[in-house]
Amino acid sequence: MPRMFLASLLAVALAACGDPPLIDRPEEEPIRESFQQLKASSIDVLFVIDNSRSMREEQEALATNFARFLQYLDPDPARPDESGQVDYRIAVTTTDASRSGGRLVRARAEPAPAILQPGAGYDPLDVMQRTIANIQEGGALEAGFEAALLAAERAAQEKDGAGRPMFLRENAYLYVVIVSDEEDASFGEVRYYHRRFETLKGRGNENAVAISAIAGPVPNGCETADAGFRYAELARLTGGVHGNVCTDDWGATLEQLAVTGIGLQKRFQLREAPRDLDVPEGIGPEDFLSVAIHYPCSIEDDAPQLAEKVCASVERRCGGDRGSVICVPWFADSDGWIFDERQNALVFEGDAVPGPGSTLEVEYFPRDK
Repeated sequence: MPRMFLASLLAVALAACGDPPLIDRPEEEPIRESFQQLKASSIDVLFVIDNSRSMREEQEALATNFARFLQYLDPDPARPDESGQVDYRIAVTTTDASRSGGRLVRARAEPAPAILQPGAGYDPLDVMQRTIANIQEGGALEAGFEAALLAAERAAQEKDGAGRPMFLRENAYLYVVIVSDEEDASFGEVRYYHRRFETLKGRGNENAVAISAIAGPVPNGCETADAGFRYAELARLTGGVHGNVCTDDWGATLEQLAVTGIGLQKRFQLREAPRDLDVPEGIGPEDFLSVAIHYPCSIEDDAPQLAEKVCASVERRCGGDRGSVICVPWFADSDGWIFDERQNALVFEGDAVPGPGSTLEVEYFPRDK
């Protein structure tokens, strides 16, 4: 029970007993915080996929779950101008740098573009799945870093119908995702490759490049994969993600990669610690007066971010110029939010991660000093 309410009850009781009432105090104002969810408006994505014999199952898992990655870039490919769409390009190569030299992989049957893009008249999910299925078995030397650099240079030579570069575009972020069950065998230190990747976007744009990997966990790897120390280190240096290639939940891993790639925040740090309202179960939604995500009115009713599994309630307030669609997300560790007391932050998972262009609004009383 909030302490302010208890104080009011005490004042009434004392007055009823004839004792002097407590001095009225101004009502305490809650803290209100807002967080804008921004995203990269343009992104060039390069998947570098291990094509050694041991990777067939992992390639199939990547293809089967790729929709979980694509949904953050292109929530509905049938709507070319939807509000949540990112201006993306996606290319695929293999880790076999010595044999393929960074050659881009295409799907076997048409359409088979070297680089996928939105609004091109085909289903990008279908093309990506067929592209992965057409990866040919290569050598056993997996040089993910070197292959990525070679492929980025090749992709930059591709032009659109107007003669403009299709990849390494001037105003686009570069996001490289390497998928391998072996350690990187490229010649050179990790920091050497860090510098080389940074230079791909030119001077002053060093922070416009991020490298992620789905590789063996460190320090011990797993039964089917060696530990990916080099991949983990480059991901750390560039702000990427080191996912586990041994996982059974490829969908969650690909969601995490996508959220990182387009710059969506999952964790929102509060200025103050919220007051513990003595909830028996521990920290829960009762610690907050309100947690709500405001979306632009252009969001579709059937958007994943507004689904019943995500929102306890949805309200449209779109009558004026500053209207919004308000989702009150569930307090849950899947497609909802939790409160990380140690970091004093709200953490969102799954489709509850506030989407591009949204605003997270939080109200709470601060903990007594």
